[in-house]
Amino acid sequence: MNYAQQQRNPTRHIVGIGIVVLLHVLLIYALLNGLGRAVIDVIKPPITTKIVKEVPPPPPPPRAATRPAARSRSAGWDRPAAA
Repeated sequence: MNYAQQQRNPTRHIVGIGIVVLLHVLLIYALLNGLGRAVIDVIKPPITTKIVKEVPPPPPPPRAATRPAARSRSAGWDRPAAA
């Protein structure tokens, strides 16, 4: 028997399709009878909640006192020119 004839065997396809249909029927039956809810109740842990207080923002940093900049005498523009 070669590969092409083996693939044409309808009994193998019918068995596979039958198994898939049976699994779907069992799954639908379990969900309709509440087994799905029982499984979820076993799996999920209880929910715990906490009330978290909002942390106030830190105070702004203090402002530095601003003074006018002192003139520099090193520039030479305010001295009389040397002769």
